[in-house]
Amino acid sequence: MLTVTVTPRGQITIPLAVRRKLRIGTGSQLDLFDDGLGGFVLRPRSRLQATLAQIDDGTGADAEAEHGQEPQAQGPHP
Repeated sequence: MLTVTVTPRGQITIPLAVRRKLRIGTGSQLDLFDDGLGGFVLRPRSRLQATLAQIDDGTGADAEAEHGQEPQAQGPHP
């Protein structure tokens, strides 16, 4: 088990070994799920999930194209 500490700004540092195993880095998106047992599960968001979420909330490439903008590159994802 690993323990992390919450900073005054509400942030945590994910240990390097965990970041390597999950193949996440700066800009990676993570999903947080309630496990129903008083805890939470943190999981890397796949590129497909991120794209679908952007389309659903109107911030994806299609929405940008409608406003005459070039789609923005996303951070590294597994």
